[in-house]
Amino acid sequence: MRLPLSILGLLTAVTAIAATPQEVATQAIGTLMPKLEVGAVQESPLPGFYEAMAGGQFFYVSKDGRYLLDGNAYDVAGKRDLTAKSRARANKSALDKIGPDKRIVFAPPAPAQTRHAVTVFTDIDCPFCRRFHQQIAAYNAKGIAVEYLFNALVIHPSADEKAEAVWCAKDRPAAFTAAMGGQDPGKATCPNPVAELTRLAQSLGINGTPTILAADGSQIPIQIAQSPDQLAAELDRRVQNSAANAPPQAQPVDATPDVAARKALQALVPQASIDTVEAAPMPGYRQLIVGSQMVYVSDDGLYLMQGSLHDTRNRRDLTVARVAERSKTRLDAAPAGQRIVFPAAGGKAKYTMTVFTDLDCGYCRKLHSQIAEYNQRGIEVDYLFFPRSGLNTPSYDKAVSVWCAKDRKAAFTAAKTGKDPAPMKCDNPVADQFKLGTDIGVDRTPTIFTADGTKIIGYLPPDQMVAKLQSLGGAGEAR
Repeated sequence: MRLPLSILGLLTAVTAIAATPQEVATQAIGTLMPKLEVGAVQESPLPGFYEAMAGGQFFYVSKDGRYLLDGNAYDVAGKRDLTAKSRARANKSALDKIGPDKRIVFAPPAPAQTRHAVTVFTDIDCPFCRRFHQQIAAYNAKGIAVEYLFNALVIHPSADEKAEAVWCAKDRPAAFTAAMGGQDPGKATCPNPVAELTRLAQSLGINGTPTILAADGSQIPIQIAQSPDQLAAELDRRVQNSAANAPPQAQPVDATPDVAARKALQALVPQASIDTVEAAPMPGYRQLIVGSQMVYVSDDGLYLMQGSLHDTRNRRDLTVARVAERSKTRLDAAPAGQRIVFPAAGGKAKYTMTVFTDLDCGYCRKLHSQIAEYNQRGIEVDYLFFPRSGLNTPSYDKAVSVWCAKDRKAAFTAAKTGKDPAPMKCDNPVADQFKLGTDIGVDRTPTIFTADGTKIIGYLPPDQMVAKLQSLGGAGEAR
């Protein structure tokens, strides 16, 4: 069968303008983060998504460029963090290009054999780096070769000069050890790789020291790496796991998408309490609300994503918006009579904010010391209690006593100045408010919610708070 020339021409034109994965990802990421340089882009196991690396981060971009997820992807059947695997591959690929002439190596002395090698991004002025190197003989005794690469952090202004001086020394390992012991290496100038290695670390998203990488590029937590025994055991474990059988072949779950999504999350997090399962904005996925968090699961139940999902066309964080919607529903259910309210001046509120507060919290006290200024700027402040130490603690008891006082607002203000309220007991909403806060993701104070449920963490001075509320558009406007 022959296609008409007009159709053939149309097919040719469509093929000619079809965007490559690199172009799709670059445009999507550039829309939201124009300063990020997009590196490698490849097919992702996630249905309908590409995987892209940019600025040391991994992103998942839908093939039409509409959606971008900043977070991690997981293989449910294999219980594997796919993003961590991709990061390890990127690390290994980059490190393989760094020759021994740019490393300072401490290997087990002969006749001992090297069983494992780790790459450590280090900073001369980093206390934990120094603590790590103090045990270098113990690491070597365990058969671990330690290969150092410099990562001079900006928080240590002289770290790059010290690293250069060490590099220029006649005996680099000896100079390195002396500097790690606190001895000033002085100043010296010569061709050196310090700046190059620091840029490499930044390109890989390595922003702290020491960062310890295994031979396969995977990162080892410092809590494990700081013990020679634990590090040796961890490296042995990883070698054994890599030699073991491949993870089980994923098979689609024979269930509806909603049921498959629930099973997927419970397979990875058995204790997860799922509030809602609903269709996700992008086709082929469900979104699950778990407390104050959201995850996204492919309809076949094989893959799970956790992070912030963005609509690139409207430049909107869909995850934040949906969580805010849920928070608003929960907050609206808290009766007005169970709040301690400081209304806007003149009774005309332009903005309303609900503040979860702790009577013993320093920044909560600072916020309340300026309550008149917030009110004068048209902000109504509704307080709910959130004793950070938990229920049936001194902070909890103070909150109950304030609530039970004859003049709650006066007792509240006095407590915010450090005066302990007279002990009192009565029916009160403190425990319910604490549970509400926990349910919507409050884990510190002050935590502030705008009228639409958008969360603001921490104290902001009155003028900055107004600017923040204005930047959210209608989100903070009074109910």
